[in-house]
Amino acid sequence: MSLNTFVRTWLPLLLLVILIIFNWPSGKLDFGNTSPWAGLIFELDAAPPSGESPGLLLGCLPVMDLKGEEGFFVCGAVEWKASQDLAPLLMAGRVEDLRLQKINLLQETVDLHRNPRITFLLYDLPADSNPVELVGGLIQGETLKLKPTSPEVAPFLLNIGPMRAKRVHRVDFDEETQKRWRGEPARFQQLWRQQKADDATLLAPYMHGKITIPGPASPDGVVTEEGR
Repeated sequence: MSLNTFVRTWLPLLLLVILIIFNWPSGKLDFGNTSPWAGLIFELDAAPPSGESPGLLLGCLPVMDLKGEEGFFVCGAVEWKASQDLAPLLMAGRVEDLRLQKINLLQETVDLHRNPRITFLLYDLPADSNPVELVGGLIQGETLKLKPTSPEVAPFLLNIGPMRAKRVHRVDFDEETQKRWRGEPARFQQLWRQQKADDATLLAPYMHGKITIPGPASPDGVVTEEGR
């Protein structure tokens, strides 16, 4: 093989291989923040009689564990009080959390990306609980299993009592007019309320629905609401 052939044919390929090797990620790849529900924001309210006392509002996705038992994966949580404004709820929760909980989403993947169906639940607020720490948890019956820190560590179980109200909402996300919130979930409540007090118009692109729980029932008795 002549030097000219090597320079023209093999040298570019060799340089490409070297470039790929040096730029290949050495750590674990994390696709947790690419979930189709991440960054969606809803303003929530609870209607009487369910909403006559303070409670915990959760934004969830239906799931099933490896034993075939169904439940809800918690993607967002906020404390609700009748005396305050609508409670803003940020959908977070990572794909990695699904693996840690050993659960699978029930909604088809393609449909989940196009129009995720969020189930909003109302419970009594457990004593000494921080709603942000409940994200990534698994609800089955009256038990909420907090997000495990690792596959080897047994998760903490929290009794959240009976469900007070439920509503299903289909999201219709418009990429041209709407945006997703990509900040740190722990600071969301503070930043949202501060911006709403300063200039609420700037929050409009980040609003993906105003939901009242339980809301009006359809003829078949199922409470649902279509997204915009």
